[in-house]
Amino acid sequence: MSPMFKQAVGMTEIYAKGIAELFLIRCNPYHWDGSGEVPDDVKFDVYKRKIDETYDGCTLEIQLCKPDGCLCYAASVHLYEGGFWTGHGIGCFDKTAICNDPGSVDALTGAIMRVCMTYENLTNFRKVFVKCLTISQKRMNEIKQYTDDGKEQDEIEFESVIFADGMHMDVRCIPRHNGPSWCEVAIYREDEDIVTSEPSNSFYNHWVCQTANATYHLYMGIADE
Repeated sequence: MSPMFKQAVGMTEIYAKGIAELFLIRCNPYHWDGSGEVPDDVKFDVYKRKIDETYDGCTLEIQLCKPDGCLCYAASVHLYEGGFWTGHGIGCFDKTAICNDPGSVDALTGAIMRVCMTYENLTNFRKVFVKCLTISQKRMNEIKQYTDDGKEQDEIEFESVIFADGMHMDVRCIPRHNGPSWCEVAIYREDEDIVTSEPSNSFYNHWVCQTANATYHLYMGIADE
């Protein structure tokens, strides 16, 4: 079987919320909203977080600031990286989102997600989801009766997994009226198929499905008896 692909899911709200909470603990522990006098416990240091595991070569910086023309303080959320191809030439991603409620975990999370979505859109970042599915040898032999031996199959046989973004994938063994059964996978949400794979004669496979902005890999394994 081919080497397993590395999962790349981009920034998630759970991860962004964790970053926001750590920034507040360090720089704004009592969740000051940016209005009035600056409390003694507020720090204007740059909170820097390398997020290589999310976006290769990227760093996220959050800092309390006073935007030009504003009476209150805010938080700047700055994401930057190395070179990439934008369609207009080679440059560096360097964007900032402003959070007008620097004491709110939800508002900071939203600003982090906003600048990260800008990054994904401008760099054509493609999400890659990877999952493994292990079935028993008995189950595999049962499927092979239909795909390899031509045993008549009454209804669709399937196994299911759920990916990190909530998408479901079924591996399906589908009856054929005259001949051996064939197999496919389908990506779906709320019981509606979004895309199906190319058909295969084998249930045991490295299955791949692609949607508009993500690729889903399912690797299958056989459990030891």
